[in-house]
Amino acid sequence: MNATLVKALEGLPKKLQDHVLARYEKAAAEQRAEAPAYESVLEELYAKRDELLRSRPEFTEAQAFDKVYLDPANRELMMREKEERLATISGRARRARAAAAARRAARSRSRQSPLTTRSSRGWPARFAK
Repeated sequence: MNATLVKALEGLPKKLQDHVLARYEKAAAEQRAEAPAYESVLEELYAKRDELLRSRPEFTEAQAFDKVYLDPANRELMMREKEERLATISGRARRARAAAAARRAARSRSRQSPLTTRSSRGWPARFAK
């Protein structure tokens, strides 16, 4: 339930609150039913591109995508796509940093083998007796 709506309805008669909330629920259910489920914002942009290509076949795919992406009506989609892309990039960068740290740790452990550990004189430990 939308908390803002419930708070706005406070002070109204109970019958009117119930009526407004029922209409809100019905409209929300219809909107969910009408909206196709996309896995990513980019898929939604591609669907809009394909729709534009059907109506304007003279456009190439790139031109149609550019037109859809830069259309002010799709500003929210553009912003969500950028956020999604940056999250993917930062997640990839975070995983790369973690993998590099693991490789560095593995290398430093391998360098500490008994044959290569130095004694106080600079000789390998096996010769420092």
